[in-house]
Amino acid sequence: MTRKLSQREAEVHRLTVENKRLKRILAFEANTSAGELLEGEERLDQANLDLRLVLNDMPAMISYWDRNLRNRFSNTAYIEWYSDVATSMTGKHLREVIGEERYQLNLPYIEAALRGEAQEFESAIPTPDGNQVRHSLIRYVPDISDGEVQGFYAMLSDVSRLKQTETALREKDQKLNGLYELSSLGIALASMSGRFIEFNASFCAICGYEAQELKNLDYWKLTPEKYAATEAIELEAIKRTGHFGPYEKEYIRKDGSLIPVSLSGVLITGQDDQPYIWFIVEDITERKHREEQIEDQRRFLETVNDNVQANVYIKDEDGRYLYVNQTVATVFGRPIADILGKSDIEIHPPQTARKLMAFDSEVLLNGVRHAAEEMVPDESGAHRYYWSVKMPIAIRNHPNALIGFSTDITERKAAEDAQRIASTAFESQQSTFITDANKVILRVNKAFTEVTGYTLQEAVGQTPALLKSERQNAAFYAAMWDSISRTGTWQGEIWNRRKNGDVYPEHLSISSVKNETGLVTHYVGTFSDLTSDKAAEEQSRKLAYTDTLTGLPNRIMLIVRLQQAVMAAENQNYRSALLMVDLDHFKNINDSLGHDLGDEVLKCIANRLSALVQRECDSVARLGADEFGVLLDHLSPDLETALQEAEAVTHRILEAIREPYQNANSRVTFTASIGITLLGKKQEQILASLKRAELAMFHAKSAGGNDLQFFDPQMQATVNARVALEAALREAVQTQQFTLHYQAQVSDSEGIIGVEALLRWFDPKRGMISPAEFIPLAEANGLILPIGAWVLETACQQLAAWAHQPRMAHLSIAVNVSARQFRESGFVDQVLTALERSGANPNLLKLEPTESVLITNIEDVIAKMTALREHGVGFSIDDFGTGYSSLAYLKRLPLEQLKIDQGFVRDILTNPDDAAIVRAIIAMATSMGMGVIAEGVETEAQRDFLTSLGCHTYQGYLFSKPLPVAEFETLLKRLGRA
Repeated sequence: MTRKLSQREAEVHRLTVENKRLKRILAFEANTSAGELLEGEERLDQANLDLRLVLNDMPAMISYWDRNLRNRFSNTAYIEWYSDVATSMTGKHLREVIGEERYQLNLPYIEAALRGEAQEFESAIPTPDGNQVRHSLIRYVPDISDGEVQGFYAMLSDVSRLKQTETALREKDQKLNGLYELSSLGIALASMSGRFIEFNASFCAICGYEAQELKNLDYWKLTPEKYAATEAIELEAIKRTGHFGPYEKEYIRKDGSLIPVSLSGVLITGQDDQPYIWFIVEDITERKHREEQIEDQRRFLETVNDNVQANVYIKDEDGRYLYVNQTVATVFGRPIADILGKSDIEIHPPQTARKLMAFDSEVLLNGVRHAAEEMVPDESGAHRYYWSVKMPIAIRNHPNALIGFSTDITERKAAEDAQRIASTAFESQQSTFITDANKVILRVNKAFTEVTGYTLQEAVGQTPALLKSERQNAAFYAAMWDSISRTGTWQGEIWNRRKNGDVYPEHLSISSVKNETGLVTHYVGTFSDLTSDKAAEEQSRKLAYTDTLTGLPNRIMLIVRLQQAVMAAENQNYRSALLMVDLDHFKNINDSLGHDLGDEVLKCIANRLSALVQRECDSVARLGADEFGVLLDHLSPDLETALQEAEAVTHRILEAIREPYQNANSRVTFTASIGITLLGKKQEQILASLKRAELAMFHAKSAGGNDLQFFDPQMQATVNARVALEAALREAVQTQQFTLHYQAQVSDSEGIIGVEALLRWFDPKRGMISPAEFIPLAEANGLILPIGAWVLETACQQLAAWAHQPRMAHLSIAVNVSARQFRESGFVDQVLTALERSGANPNLLKLEPTESVLITNIEDVIAKMTALREHGVGFSIDDFGTGYSSLAYLKRLPLEQLKIDQGFVRDILTNPDDAAIVRAIIAMATSMGMGVIAEGVETEAQRDFLTSLGCHTYQGYLFSKPLPVAEFETLLKRLGRA
């Protein structure tokens, strides 16, 4: 027996080494790009799938437990041995599976394995019911990654089944060797001197040699001399670290041509204890060609951009310049290098920068094209006008960037103004004055006197200095007249003074009039009073950046303040925090108490947040609906201290929100979920910060609400996994990857009387996916509607098929219906159409909505149920007792059955509360003339207890697990109709 165990261990060790070898071969290095690894990863996924299949075929009991002793994998033998413990072991604690007594006996070995020490011992392993005992060799093997123990593998080997294990190992070996030969990448094994020991067909094709020819060559024959230094460095790297690459070089093919390749390698120890190198070689000819084409295009575009008479630039999500052409550098009076990485607020005066950033935000937030006239100071400080077009653009590392094109229209505008003034000066509604060459006023129009208060007689003979407000200094006027003398025109905003002393803003344009010799003879000035425009602009700005309900800044203004906070934090070395505050279950307030009260609650929350966050540097904003944002600025530069400061404020916010809201008619208590992320790092992406805070908030909400959560990268990984699963689910809907399994429903008196149709999804890449994982996702994204329609159609077709089989014709089929599906206006027609199209008997179709259907619009629910019941369709409330049900509504519903949730049945023999709930449900159903069925019945003791309470219909593993239709039909034929 000892010899056989040693042989088996040797086979297991060899399989493990070979599996790791192929993982390295197919995966290259961890830092290789996703595009380059795609094909290798697909083969690695297949290899892992093959390995799981082999493990499931092995007679040995194999499982994997993480550091928290939670099960992450169990093969078939392990699950069957502990089948009485649970239908699924994934996620269960080791103590739950093997029992407390065996857990305590094995604890020293477990602790040693978690320290990284492999354990081996023999023990008699009983099944949970004690009916079987298996003498096994037990091995605990630590799973160590990056020097840390992640968990351990448990292997329980039955000596009598060693031959089956050996056969499985040989089959696995053949599969792994097949992957090696089928790889499209070149794979070769060489000695440290470069002699080729082994290689696949792809390697021969890349090098252009036949296999026999390569055996007589070595690695250095394929390497041009110019790579000698690089090869020496990589060879030293593999000796030091065990791997090298990936790096790019060229191979000399048999015909003398050079082929570009990407090369990686790992160091292994052979059976002779000598070092060898596995090479991975990829032909990158096509990629190099594409790179050359891209480089040519880049040089072409760069040449064009630097020579066109227009500003061309690209900004990232935070408004920082990623690219500018030479024209932009000339306008700004700065080198290109001094512009890149900066934002407008670091280049332009604050007022100009804010306007430009507002235009940018419209493009970045809404993803729409924006075209408008912009005013930007040139290198001399004079304002110039541009017609700007900005569009969203996705580039590498910046999926939400923008590209802009601006054309200088200053001269054109000046010419247009001069022409307009010359032709309509005194017919227009604008205030107009004309001076001589010495700037003495010769004439003014009526609008001038109305705006300034000066009469014609008072103005004539004076200079425009009559209106000077002293708000502009001498340098301003010097620059203005310098511009007029150089260009013949000037326009801009200026503050002047009326006769009564009031200072007011005006938009002023001054143009010089020249005679045929080019000498200035007159100046024409026109201006318009901007007092009302400024007021309207301020009101517009307030509307654009303020939430109308609460008076708080809105999302756009919060983004601007976040940008300012991040820029300031970079220069002044402090941190900032962003809090995303979302009220828990706020929709219930609107639905039950009305939107007017909901608005009052939101105003109350806004006031409470503003009262708590009173520092001038901090900000509170309403982001929409019941969501608020809080910016905490000037936190400690120390990470831990900043976290503590942000957490302290957040706790005060949670406490303040929990205070009840009271008005004349109502008293409302509510809570909030808050997500927190820290800012302050260089090149911080504002939109990414908002997403991080929102992810943390959703995490707090999913944990039950009334809580705070800091952002964790694992949340992003969870979101990425959710996105991938959603994409796979959409494909599954399109390609109909679903099947229905059927679980028997059994009556004491009649035997199997029906089934429940249970949805199953087998994804080609992920394998079988639990409904608990994809059904909530389908509910959230609306895919539950096409999925639910498919289930209904398929179940009706099955009813029609069984109608022609005497043993099956009496069976009913229960179909779960989601609340979202039930709320669809065409739901009744959908059910009746499925019945008519299939020819199924409506009396054998039973729909099972959950109690959540009864929460909203109960009258619509009653109408739909009644309409379907009139056609014979039955109804059973699923998972009864776990949600909200009004007895006043229940008695009005045409229900024939209540289904007791398996959560109550599971502990009915040990938990008095569960037993009391089940007893109450049965009594209520009986008193209301409805039947009752208990799901999750797994033991005869549970069934007997339910029978004693008056429940005589059951569903659960005691009778049958959910089966594909063929297996269920076989089961029914074997048992017969009771």
